[in-house]
Amino acid sequence: MAQTADLERLLTHADWLRALAHRLVGSSSADDVVQETYLAALHSPPDADRPPRPWLARVMRNVTRMRFRADSRRVRREDAVAVTDTVPAGPEEAVARLETHRKLCELVLALGEPFRTTLDKLEVDYPFLFDDHPAD
Repeated sequence: MAQTADLERLLTHADWLRALAHRLVGSSSADDVVQETYLAALHSPPDADRPPRPWLARVMRNVTRMRFRADSRRVRREDAVAVTDTVPAGPEEAVARLETHRKLCELVLALGEPFRTTLDKLEVDYPFLFDDHPAD
C-alpha cells in the first residue's frame, strides 16, 4: 500500500520529469529514461519527508549517466570486433592472396590425422584465429 502511495506521489511529476528527460537526452530516448527513473524509484523510493523533484532529477541524471557509460562501452566493444572489408589494392594483391589461400589449403589437406581434424575443429570453435583481419 505504501509503495502505491509513493508511486502516485511521484507520478504527479510525470510531465515535469518527461520535460527534464527531453532536455537531458533528447526526444528519442526521453521515454526510456523516464521509465528507468520510475523503475529506480519503485526499487528505492525517496523518503516521504523529502521533496520528490530534486530526488527524481538526481535519479534521472544517474540513469542518463549510466546509459551513456553503457553506450560508450558498447560502442568500444563493437569497434574492437568490427570486421572491416578490405578491398585488394589491385589485381596483383588479389592474386597473391588467392595463391596464399590455395597453398594453405594444400598444406592442410596434406596433413595426416588427427592434425587435419584438429585444425578443422579449431576453425569452427575459434574462427577469430583464422581471421584475415585481426582486431587492432
